[in-house]
Amino acid sequence: MKIRPYTKHFLILSLYARHIDGWSCDTEGTRLAKSEPLTSVDHLAITNDASPAYYYKSVGIETDKVVVMLGSGGQCWNAASCLKRNNGSASPYEVCESTDCLLMSSKHYPDECKKRGIFDRSLSKNPFQNWTMVYVPYSSSDAFMGNASFAGFEFRGRAIVFAALRHIITTEQSRLVFGGESAGARGAMVWLDEIAVMLSPLRVQGLLDSPLYLDIEGSPLVPISKKAFDSFNIGVHKHSWTDIFGEYTLPRIQTPFFIVASQFDSYQLSQALFHSDSIIDIEMQSSLDLTVNQYHWALLFANRTRAVLSDSIASKYNGIFSIACWSHAPTLNAEQLNQQIALDNSALLDVMTSYFSSSPGKNENILGSTTIIDQCHEFLCGTCSDISWSILEHSSPTLAPSTIPVNEFTLLEDESLSLRRNPAIALAADIVLGISIILLVIALALMAIAAPHGECFPPKYQESTASYTPIYTANNALVEGGESHLELGTRATRAGSLASEEDFQHPSSDDQIGIIPISSLSSQESLDDIDPDEITAL
Repeated sequence: MKIRPYTKHFLILSLYARHIDGWSCDTEGTRLAKSEPLTSVDHLAITNDASPAYYYKSVGIETDKVVVMLGSGGQCWNAASCLKRNNGSASPYEVCESTDCLLMSSKHYPDECKKRGIFDRSLSKNPFQNWTMVYVPYSSSDAFMGNASFAGFEFRGRAIVFAALRHIITTEQSRLVFGGESAGARGAMVWLDEIAVMLSPLRVQGLLDSPLYLDIEGSPLVPISKKAFDSFNIGVHKHSWTDIFGEYTLPRIQTPFFIVASQFDSYQLSQALFHSDSIIDIEMQSSLDLTVNQYHWALLFANRTRAVLSDSIASKYNGIFSIACWSHAPTLNAEQLNQQIALDNSALLDVMTSYFSSSPGKNENILGSTTIIDQCHEFLCGTCSDISWSILEHSSPTLAPSTIPVNEFTLLEDESLSLRRNPAIALAADIVLGISIILLVIALALMAIAAPHGECFPPKYQESTASYTPIYTANNALVEGGESHLELGTRATRAGSLASEEDFQHPSSDDQIGIIPISSLSSQESLDDIDPDEITAL
């Protein structure tokens, strides 16, 4: 494998970040008409600014069958993040005082909305082609889970969900597919069992697109979920934050569901690897550069995704589609939906059709025909493998995990694999780096001239100039003394001189690319102690 020298090109990634959009209408697709205000059903069915919630609906030929999808758009979790979400200083960067903001208010909802993806009736393989289709916009900022007034806003996602279903479902319906994408999928995941009981004997199934949050050290999603659980009064209906967290919640669901979960979920990895509150659009780059630790963390994420899906979710009742690609929430995105092809050439639409076309009255599928999980063990090794990426040589660990089990990783043994980058982009980055070095040298020279004789730095800085050398670990144990080797397939990476465990937990701030400011943590602190205010908005 070709390894490139470590240089910090990560600023380039910001040029190719795709914001986590609030919900929106498409320019083409099926026309859905806006409902009457849901406050007619429940006075608490309101958006963040207390304006009424709505849904959009298109009546199909098969009126007894309904598919309901909850919209996407990230979330906030405390007063600071919610204010940033409102004023446009956090993703998805919509200023909600403007006339076109749909993120926290319904005041500017259009009278009709076009939607594509699985709402596109022109798709011949669409399992919902002739069904009644309902789309619930997302303007509650709580992943459709909240039940509170907080920080000057209303968080009434739960009331919106249940009011919409009570308004939609009548005695003539025989079947409901209830789900969502991203934040909407997480809300649908949390309420699916309760809805199935409420609407019994109606046949209910779930369609959950990208709800699988993973509890991996270094991810910001655990502290955020804990804070949101408290801020939005979700505890009224659920016992713990684990009841709203995909890795723990999905295996407990009793109602049959179909889940879409990429092994390299671009939403979660963009945040954990690149400290970005927007999805990094790697297809816009000729190459993606990763540090060694970022690379390992991504493989850990993929391995955990496969394990949770295979060991905890797969059953004769559930359907799964999981590809080893950089992807997130494809079901309502026409372009992404068409690109969802597994290594065995199974297409997402075909697998969904097989699952949702099972015999009426039977809440089960044939295990295998609707359980597709890519089984490969390299970064982006699925049908998206033509995307070029590289590992930066001598790169320092930058994420929270201080130990990563060697057996979590399986690397390709193909030493001839060539990893490329765009020469023009690389040249521009090298020029910027060169200018930065020159300016640093000039600044140091001026400081040396200005400082007293023999003292280039004030004493308080002299104490903090000790060098930092990354430490690698094997089998979950810190290696001490001499040399350390972390087996990477048939190769080993030399750690060089070793630092102490405390040094590892306090790397130089210049090396911080991960989501958590590790240098701010003491050796006794954990992720649970992190102030969520310091974490990038979702």
